[in-house]
Amino acid sequence: TARPSSVSRRSPDPRVTGSLPTAPAVTVNSTNPTLDMATSDMADSGLRLQDIPLLLVRCMIAVYYTIYLSIQQIYRFFYPPPGKSLKEKHVLITGAGGALGRELALCFAREGCRVTCVDVNLPECEATVALVSKISERPARCYPLDVTDREAVAAFAKLLELEAGPLDILVNNAGIVQAGGLLDITDQQISKIIDVNVMAHFWTIRAFLPTMLARNTGHVVAISSAAALAVASNIAPYTASKAAVSGLMGCLREELRKLQSAVYCTTVQPFFLAPPKDKKHWEVKSVLPDITASSVAASTVDAVKHNTVTLTIPTYLFFIMYLVRFVPAAASDMWRDAFAANIDSVNTPKVKSN
Repeated sequence: TARPSSVSRRSPDPRVTGSLPTAPAVTVNSTNPTLDMATSDMADSGLRLQDIPLLLVRCMIAVYYTIYLSIQQIYRFFYPPPGKSLKEKHVLITGAGGALGRELALCFAREGCRVTCVDVNLPECEATVALVSKISERPARCYPLDVTDREAVAAFAKLLELEAGPLDILVNNAGIVQAGGLLDITDQQISKIIDVNVMAHFWTIRAFLPTMLARNTGHVVAISSAAALAVASNIAPYTASKAAVSGLMGCLREELRKLQSAVYCTTVQPFFLAPPKDKKHWEVKSVLPDITASSVAASTVDAVKHNTVTLTIPTYLFFIMYLVRFVPAAASDMWRDAFAANIDSVNTPKVKSN
């Protein structure tokens, strides 16, 4: 049936009381049924006609600002500014016993940072600290910590502040990988991936962020993965966990922006790292080359110095991934086949950085 050309909404019965506010009455009178329907739909969605000019102005400003910032970004790509100094900054790196964690510790130490390393694998963590001590005059610290244990993380945050002072840079690097079909991996493996790759980020951020906010300074870094931008077979839990991390960091940055806080966020999304031959956890078959832990670590530190919001390594991968999202599904499948991104399981999961 056709919608009548006159729509009137009455206020609720005044005899009915409640704490919820009521919407104002909307009355539309027109000889154009199509206009009436559009106007009524806008009223249903909460968009009023008098709001449209202001919305258009805001959109025009946003377009202008987008063009300006894009040009600025291109200029800075070719002529990057020096970046902020990290000297004497206190940095905490989780999963510091792994390949990327170790390289991150060394890179931050070269910038003059005071480095604190944590890992469930204490011997490997101690080995990282020993390497840091060789290149830095500032003492590095090492602690055993299970980042999936919420209470342990909260207690450690208090202990670290007492022993080494407040934290300036939090690097959530700890993570595990697991390749295998969704129906082939166990429930326990899925839970472990989510606990280490996702929940640990919540626990560390909630433990260290309050002090950063109180001091109005700090930086939160998350090592996500290029897998957060794409899909592939045999890594469903891992991809889901990294997509969750990127989503978490995006929301955290928005909360900090609303607070006008000087605490920054950086999300790092590298392509798959080349694993050591004795710790190979999966087989990545792609025309894209593997990247090294040292190159990812160096790029991450540089991103922190420049307050980069999102860092995808290699950079062109970011644009390729988003291009694939905008084409029809069949075309997207062809693009994935072109890059031949296939992942096969090799052995049991290993602790890894991304």
